[in-house]
Amino acid sequence: MTVVSGFYNSVNGDRKYDADAFGRLFEGVIRDGVFLSVGDQFKVSLDSGMRLRIGTGKAWCIRTWAYNDQPVTTTLADADQSEDRIDLVCLEFDRRDNVRNTDIRVVKGEPRYDPVRPVYVKDPDRVQMPLAFVTVRAKATSIVPTDIAYVVGTDYCPFVVGVNGTISLGQYIDDIRREWADYRENQKLEFQNWFKDLKYTLSGDAGAKLMARLDAAIKELQVTQYGLRDQNVKIDVASDVVTVTERTTVSGAPVVTTKIFPVSSGTIATQVYDDPSSDKLIKTETTLQNLAGGSLIKTTRKEIAR
Repeated sequence: MTVVSGFYNSVNGDRKYDADAFGRLFEGVIRDGVFLSVGDQFKVSLDSGMRLRIGTGKAWCIRTWAYNDQPVTTTLADADQSEDRIDLVCLEFDRRDNVRNTDIRVVKGEPRYDPVRPVYVKDPDRVQMPLAFVTVRAKATSIVPTDIAYVVGTDYCPFVVGVNGTISLGQYIDDIRREWADYRENQKLEFQNWFKDLKYTLSGDAGAKLMARLDAAIKELQVTQYGLRDQNVKIDVASDVVTVTERTTVSGAPVVTTKIFPVSSGTIATQVYDDPSSDKLIKTETTLQNLAGGSLIKTTRKEIAR
């Protein structure tokens, strides 16, 4: 095992240190990423045509730093004539002896029917730190802002926020999604409990009228949620067609609509109604099935919880 240490005064040149030794000083202190508090965090945006603009910023990676004090531009390669592709805009840190430099690079993706993000380098002495992925549409002569997926601040390239600290916005987005899902579920349960309590609380003619209006409103919400319509359906089968007569009410007036379907297998009618005995919303689907000896009308019933 070799113990490496520093820094000590040199006597007759017996203590010499290189850039790697200096970079090791910050291992465990600064993690790889883009500094949140410096410049524009290498923001990638559209300049014009196929040209991109990369903003100012500072980054740290594999014991080296990069600093950009002026916005720079880079131009993407011409679009493929038949397939889309995804290009990578990155900071390339290269510590190899024949390079020893950091620069902004564009890694051209492979044109294909279902383009994927290109693989980027993560070697001990050479790392491509993603800044953005850019979709280049087939035959395109210019990029639009929605084609640019800026990934600084995500798991691809986290923000450096302080001593030994990074932030990935991805974790916060996931947390927000979970919180929102929990909120919606809690709100649903609270409303269901409130509505059940209300049924027992209201009484008399006024209560009955209010309950009828509430039932109608809730039913409308449920029908909207499940993409269903309330239908009173009568089906007549002719020799070559199926006639579905829908009897509905619009603004208190009865409306009759007739639909004619060719004789073929599939769903021909959907009905949604309340079942007072179970306090459930019932969905029925009537299907037509072609059989060897003729046609079969079949109705299936499904309960939908409120």
